Amino acid sequence: MAKRISKKKPIVVLKGGRSEAGNKAAASHTGALTSDIRVFEAVCRQAGIVKVEFPMDLLDLSAALSSLPLPRGKRVALMTLGGGWGVVGSDLCAEYGLEVPELTPEIVKNIDKVLPPYWSKSNPVDIVGQNDNTIPVVVLEELMKWDGCDAIINLGIIGRKNLLGRMVDSVLKSDPTYSPEFLQQVKDEFVRFEMGYLRFIVEMMENIRSPCSAWVF
Repeated sequence: MAKRISKKKPIVVLKGGRSEAGNKAAASHTGALTSDIRVFEAVCRQAGIVKVEFPMDLLDLSAALSSLPLPRGKRVALMTLGGGWGVVGSDLCAEYGLEVPELTPEIVKNIDKVLPPYWSKSNPVDIVGQNDNTIPVVVLEELMKWDGCDAIINLGIIGRKNLLGRMVDSVLKSDPTYSPEFLQQVKDEFVRFEMGYLRFIVEMMENIRSPCSAWVF
């Protein structure tokens, strides 16, 4: 039944009793439900069940699967604010059986128009810390239209307003001579960008039916 259902409605499982200690703790409660973790993992793979390791992963993945369209395949494009996120993201994609395909010459040519000459010209697309708020929108649209990928992951693009807000509060606390009105304008600008960017992501997903997730830091 799980194999049939998981093709249309993803099933996410957090399993307890994965270790000897966990099995012992579970014995007084639901001991009959515990089993060898390798057997359980094999069952999940065969049935298309997604097994997570931590409670927060269960919540995050459930939220993503309930709000994003399901990808049609395993090909993933990544867009990052810095190189490190792309490296870690690529590693995770490989570990979970996802593909990170190379960009086509046409996409590289189009992204060349907005990024400096020294950008990586590869997937993941590192926008090299650019502060121009139009750049993520242009790059995302190129990736969303690309028929060579099935899903897109944003890393570091959303969440800067939270970081900036903390920085502004620290500046005001350390030096009250700064204009609170000016600093508030700076914060408001990032809020406007992020809200507009999120609306753009939703619009693109509705039109193209390809999932795009934004990891917040």
